[in-house]
Amino acid sequence: MLSLQKSFVKFSPNVPENAQQDYQRILAMETRSSLGNYLGAPIDFQGSKVTLFTHLLDKASSRITSWNQSFLSQPAKVIIINSILIGALMHYLAVFRIPTTIANKLDSLFAAFFWKDSHGKGLQWKNRATIQKPKGEGGLGIRNVGLFNTALLMRKASRIRQNPNLLVSQIYKRSTSSRLHHMTHITLSSWGRRGIVTASTLLDKLSNWKIGNGRDIHVTTPTWMNGSTPIFRDQVPLSAARDIRVADLMVEGQRRWNLSKLYAMFEPSSARQIRSIELPPAPNICDEQYWPHTKSGSYTTKSGYAILLQQQNEIYSMTSSLDKDFFRVLWGSRIMPIWKLFIWKLWHNGFATKKILYRRQISDSSECPICLHDCEDTNHLFRYCPLAIEAWGNRDLGINRAPVLAMPMREWLRSWIMFFYKKDGYYGSRLPAFVATLWTIWLLRNEQVFRQFHAVWDKHTLSTGIGWAFRESPNQPIRQFGCYSYASSTIAALSLACLKVVTWAQLAGYLHITLTTSSTSLIQNLKTRGSPDISIKWTTDAIRNNAFTLNSCEVVRVSKLQITEAQQVALWCRQHEMDFG
Repeated sequence: MLSLQKSFVKFSPNVPENAQQDYQRILAMETRSSLGNYLGAPIDFQGSKVTLFTHLLDKASSRITSWNQSFLSQPAKVIIINSILIGALMHYLAVFRIPTTIANKLDSLFAAFFWKDSHGKGLQWKNRATIQKPKGEGGLGIRNVGLFNTALLMRKASRIRQNPNLLVSQIYKRSTSSRLHHMTHITLSSWGRRGIVTASTLLDKLSNWKIGNGRDIHVTTPTWMNGSTPIFRDQVPLSAARDIRVADLMVEGQRRWNLSKLYAMFEPSSARQIRSIELPPAPNICDEQYWPHTKSGSYTTKSGYAILLQQQNEIYSMTSSLDKDFFRVLWGSRIMPIWKLFIWKLWHNGFATKKILYRRQISDSSECPICLHDCEDTNHLFRYCPLAIEAWGNRDLGINRAPVLAMPMREWLRSWIMFFYKKDGYYGSRLPAFVATLWTIWLLRNEQVFRQFHAVWDKHTLSTGIGWAFRESPNQPIRQFGCYSYASSTIAALSLACLKVVTWAQLAGYLHITLTTSSTSLIQNLKTRGSPDISIKWTTDAIRNNAFTLNSCEVVRVSKLQITEAQQVALWCRQHEMDFG
């Protein structure tokens, strides 16, 4: 029985309008312009394909937004992207060819989710192509949506080819005797059919031939000779070779090659390769295509995606065998996932060092914020900076405290990790200790609170404005504070400002601070035990006592241009006679 209330009819645009009305009256059914959706996917496609698949962007974006209130580490984000975000789109990717525009936007969305925090802040230190490489090739294994879509469609095409009795296989056949790869001649196909045809053509291109009776393979067909095409002798015309089949190279009625034909037609190297091909045990076995990238010869989505990614990025020409060994040890080592990603970033120079920030015009200086002497890059920060030298000196790892300057950071990192792994094995303790030291250097560097302070003094009213500005790391926004007070001199106002800052940092719980000032006399007074200026004796003593409660406290002289923010606050506090912040 047919329920007319649950049924509807959809007419082709080619059906005249009067005919549509007649059919609708006869069928007594509702008319619709679209067949609607099934399992969230459209059944028929009309109009712009990009518009039809835009909801995939909304779906992925809404899921990412729902996680904004949760703290997710970057290793966790890699798992979420590959397992949840792409997994939620699987029933689309496995059926339809996603438009390139949508695939690229999804890739960009996932890359932004990986690099940025829950507030949408953060810089993408490496491009999408790098993080989409396999882990063994120096990437993170984040899937490329477009290539993964193609690999899934190739799996469907392979399933249709291997199972000709399936209903879907029958639908995709042009006739009962045609093969799937003949579908390339079909025109005016539906969007779903076009995706399968494209994937089938690519599958043919990447597959090899398994020789059976040799009747379906021409000698000019690519990949029939152990995945390659034989080289013909110079005297053999290609026009004549096109009509020769592999079966013509065999001795009729016997399962062996006709050697005289082989050596007469092909170069000796090609003839030897043909002789090495396995021949079937019976003459009635047909030729068949197989997938050469798995031992079984059966197509898998994993192997198909790997080949597509390799072809796109030309990975093997970019990554040396030494680098592959390094990444194999890194990802298989017995350390925390967040440490593995930390070493990966260090390898790719993916840290917000002052040199990179200055090059990107984010920072106004490339000077190391720890020692204020050299340009801060990963080499300086993790090997040459006083903070790094002290850290390595406290570790019994045998690492030279004065490394060879000529050794690049990548080579230095690889040599030590491979050394510890080869000497100590998988369960060794020196490799985790080495990575932990690098991690500690980075944390201590980021825990340094950079402050500038200044005081503006009026000799007539003895009023003074005290200002200080700080940031918790070089790529964080500057925060400003200030207060209004009285002092007997300029040096007294500056020493009072220094005491205010140290006391504030102590109460705020900071353990490592670096103070910057433009006053040389203040620094001289702090360096000299038993201050030479009696007017600030108690203040300098208080500064020293409070500084001793911190793990590290350093006062460094800089130019006035580098304490502009503190000057502005100090002047505001004196003019308005009130505190700031």
